[in-house]
Amino acid sequence: KAEKAPKVLSPEGRKQATLTGQRLRQLFDEVSTVYHSGSPEAKATAEIIRKCLSSEGAPPPSVVETALLAEGVPGVPSPAPQVLQTVPETELLVDSARAEGAFRALIWRPVIRSEDQKGLASVDVVVGHGNVIRYLVCRALQ
Repeated sequence: KAEKAPKVLSPEGRKQATLTGQRLRQLFDEVSTVYHSGSPEAKATAEIIRKCLSSEGAPPPSVVETALLAEGVPGVPSPAPQVLQTVPETELLVDSARAEGAFRALIWRPVIRSEDQKGLASVDVVVGHGNVIRYLVCRALQ
């Protein structure tokens, strides 16, 4: 008998990942890639989302692990919560550079070169951790 992989997501986590994948499928005809961090939880979430996005006749999205999405503290808000006041400066610099690298690698504005391309865009999904996702969203809104 083949061994089953350990369940790294709670039943609630699996349900949330499934609902997310189903909603993404409703919103987008096709998703090209699901990027995720190296954590077991992110990988499991990405695989569930991928299964939900797979449809007959269309290739399933690729699933790509990237160290750029590893959890960290890319910035400390002001005022800083007590728990973040002791984070070493070197850790902040490394995490900030990695999060900026993730932004530059994974987030870009769609380019429309002609009237025929309006409405065409590729869709990728990013599965990561709270601090990194917050960084990406805030950076994209700048």
